[in-house]
Amino acid sequence: MSQTSEIEGPAELVGIPQVRAHLRLDDDYPAEQLQVYIGAAASAAEEFLNRRIFASETQRLEAVAGVPVLLAQAVAAHAAAIATADLVVDLDSRRAECSDADATLREARAAATEIRRGIVVRPAIVQAILLTIGHFFQHRSDVTEGDAEELSMGCRYLLQPFRIGLGV
Repeated sequence: MSQTSEIEGPAELVGIPQVRAHLRLDDDYPAEQLQVYIGAAASAAEEFLNRRIFASETQRLEAVAGVPVLLAQAVAAHAAAIATADLVVDLDSRRAECSDADATLREARAAATEIRRGIVVRPAIVQAILLTIGHFFQHRSDVTEGDAEELSMGCRYLLQPFRIGLGV
């Protein structure tokens, strides 16, 4: 889905104590490692849902209110990148720079849509995030059995009712 910024990144949807309890870990297990799992699991959920997940309605409304500014900045950056690309003499390089600028603008527009269609976290989403964290914790090496790239069936079942923009 995308890179995170202050306005679009998932706030703490699941807390460290909740993750420790879910994984049955002692308090001395590094919180930094658990935070990585939380971030990765929340991002995976957002990717599947095609929308942002917010910890509260207030955070969702603040993010939506910031969308026009984000889009204006993206359009201005696109115009500046195209103006710079127009100065490039080599045609292939100019096309590549224009293509990069266009892709960046498309990504910003997609991120804006994901924010506008955002959802406030719900118990099923929390459970899906916890299941994913458990999977990440259990499979900490690069070599795993089965398909580690997709969300588990349990996670899909929990998230499916909230998914939008299913594509083709």
